Amino acid sequence: MKRLLFIVFLFLAGFFFISYPPVFTKVTRFFYFSPCDTPISYRLGTVDTRFNLSQNKFLTDIQNAASIWSTTEEKNLFVYDAKALFSINLIFDERQALNNQINQLQDELQNGKSTIEPEIAKYQSLAANFKERLAALNNEIASWNSKGGAPKDVYEKLKSEQEDLKKEANSLNAMARSLSQSTQTYNTEVGQLNNTVNTFNAALQLKPEEGIYNPKENKIDIYFNTNQNELIHTLAHELGHVLGMNHTQGSDAIMYPYTTQEITPSAEDIAQLQAICRKRTIFEIIGKNASVLLHQLLVKYIVN
Repeated sequence: MKRLLFIVFLFLAGFFFISYPPVFTKVTRFFYFSPCDTPISYRLGTVDTRFNLSQNKFLTDIQNAASIWSTTEEKNLFVYDAKALFSINLIFDERQALNNQINQLQDELQNGKSTIEPEIAKYQSLAANFKERLAALNNEIASWNSKGGAPKDVYEKLKSEQEDLKKEANSLNAMARSLSQSTQTYNTEVGQLNNTVNTFNAALQLKPEEGIYNPKENKIDIYFNTNQNELIHTLAHELGHVLGMNHTQGSDAIMYPYTTQEITPSAEDIAQLQAICRKRTIFEIIGKNASVLLHQLLVKYIVN
């Protein structure tokens, strides 16, 4: 009889929860939920003015990066809150300074190259023409010498051509010296660029490349602003870490461990986000925690 009454009670309780959606929803949410149900609040932290990026523009880039994951999950995963503990910062240090210096040197080298190359081509053309005329003159002089000498008018003409070629030779030598100096300067600048790149690479080996999520200090620090797509990619990558996502192997993924300009989630990204945001029962959470607590108790009991 008691068993029958218990079954009837369960039936009526189930019918009650199903018949009243608000109650059913609250009970379901209590026992069955996703860690992505509550959006993560963030605020704007430090934005160094040396990046030449306004706070509003940086905030827009953050929102665009956050919307990548929200759109993928079809759920608002991040929300801006000026009072939030979690902050996102744009930090200017030697990495961005070196990056700016590299860009400037590359521009200067490109301008120098575009100036030197036409001058070298002009010199080579003039030198080739000079060699042809000099060879022709020497051949003509040799021919007249084999005949016992040239008539006076021919001799004067050959002598005039010889003087002209001497002047042209001096001009070509001066041009060659100038080009040599320009080339040396250009090569020095190339060496300077290489040294700067080496310093830049050394700095990257010691510190994060483009940005880092620091869960202990509850913040994201971004160190580069090369272009908008790359910045949004870096922001999305670090926000992925905030959600609990790990690095992936595919180079087309936002969570790829190296910086790209990819801002569309790959299949790996989507699968990882779905796994993180899947709904879990409270019993599953309790079960995992209970196993950890049991392990700790056993260790404590054995040690003591």
